[in-house]
Amino acid sequence: MGLETKDWIEDCVRWRGTVLRGFYAHWCHDWDCLPVDENTPEMDCCCCFDEVLKDFRKGEVNIFFNFDPFYSGA
Repeated sequence: MGLETKDWIEDCVRWRGTVLRGFYAHWCHDWDCLPVDENTPEMDCCCCFDEVLKDFRKGEVNIFFNFDPFYSGA
């Protein structure tokens, strides 16, 4: 799905043992740029998407068309 960069693959394998491919896959600034997605426990404390999700809940953002995570290639 999408483009996976060499850096993303290497980081995921190094830290996770597998390549993360979830919708919210990104290098998380809250976790010192550790690769995370919705399937990792760190996502519960990740604030990277708070503004987008807050706007989405208010109906101001269509998450499927206007959503751009930090790393959207997974």
